[in-house]
Amino acid sequence: MDSNQDSDRTLVSKYESVFCVFMAALAYLWRDNPNVVYPHVLYSCLVLLALNLAAGFSLRRWPSREGISAAFILANCGAITAILAYSGGPESNLWVLYLLPIYTACLLLGRREIIWITAGAIGFSAALLISERPAWGMEPIMELLLKSGVFVLTAAVTWRIVARDRKTKDRLRAKRKEVEELGQLLNTQKERLEQAQKLAELGLMSTGIAHDMNNTFMVILGLTDIALHGESLPQDTKDDLEKIYKSATLGKNMVSNFVGLARKDKFALTPCRVAEIVQSVLSPLEGALDKNQIKLELALDADIPLVMGSQTHLQRLILNLVTNAMRAMKNGGVLAIKTEMAEGPKPMVTVRVEDSGPGIPDEIMANIFKPFRTTNGLEGGTGLGLYICSEIAMRHDGRLYGENRSEGGARFALCLPISSQEVECPRRDSVQMEPV
Repeated sequence: MDSNQDSDRTLVSKYESVFCVFMAALAYLWRDNPNVVYPHVLYSCLVLLALNLAAGFSLRRWPSREGISAAFILANCGAITAILAYSGGPESNLWVLYLLPIYTACLLLGRREIIWITAGAIGFSAALLISERPAWGMEPIMELLLKSGVFVLTAAVTWRIVARDRKTKDRLRAKRKEVEELGQLLNTQKERLEQAQKLAELGLMSTGIAHDMNNTFMVILGLTDIALHGESLPQDTKDDLEKIYKSATLGKNMVSNFVGLARKDKFALTPCRVAEIVQSVLSPLEGALDKNQIKLELALDADIPLVMGSQTHLQRLILNLVTNAMRAMKNGGVLAIKTEMAEGPKPMVTVRVEDSGPGIPDEIMANIFKPFRTTNGLEGGTGLGLYICSEIAMRHDGRLYGENRSEGGARFALCLPISSQEVECPRRDSVQMEPV
């Protein structure tokens, strides 16, 4: 039941209740009228009030079962017949009370119920006329036809007016819905424009930063290379310098590709082994994992096919997933990384990164891949990491999916095709991923 129809029903129910109370008061005041059988007419008015209340209750309680309400409204015709019988019979001018259930049916019920109740009013009126005037002539017949004509005309006119009013309200509701949808669309477009403006401003500023960072990495690489070629270096020191050199190389490559990603340049895809990319990302993070008491569980399948990808961009993507997982496990936990082959119409290589942290709130997870959505705002997060990751995945004709694990923590899955053709990420086992 819509709000407008519910309002109409409540209004009509109140109107009928007030009218019935008025009739009961009138019957009491007419108790000295010789044509009124008292207190029978008062009891009939009270029955009419009870039936109206029952009809209103049934409409509210069972709005889809209009037959119950129609039965109560039809019973009103019986109570009105009793009122007429105790207030002068066929000569009583209160026969117009039959218009009350007809009017109610037109406002609240369907066409079929209106026909029933109109026919009921005619039938009850005829029964009263027959019972009071056994000898029939033209006058009683004309009287019955006149009253029946009034009932039918009232039903037809009222139904037509109500139907027109309902159509008008339906059109208004449709227009209101269109306006609301248009408002939502405008809000969405406004949000997208604001995000695009922020991204443009951030891109302009980041281009200069990338230039300076590239120079910084060049200095680090140069000094590290000189140190590595020094004589009599302890093995521990040499290992640390090699890690610094690898990390600086990774950082320099990421900075070098940053501007190309912002410009939507086409990636140079080459055959890559996913397990080696994961290992290259994890190697510089071993110390941080131990320091934060994070246990690493690796299940890297070395036999899965190569993927066509940009190694530097894939390193950046996986590094972001891993660092996000580490950041979520402030008090230690388990970081699980698994590579596997997902069979489907077009085979995919899947990299899953799972953590045992607190998970991601549902309202953030729903928009996790949109720019400027972050759970680390207080820690300096920009909300761009996963957005960039999703862009990288799609530029590889792959997909990035995310969800919260039922046992706690978050799970992200990167699906990459083994060829350059665009394919959809297949689902595997019971894991349900939400698409970007």
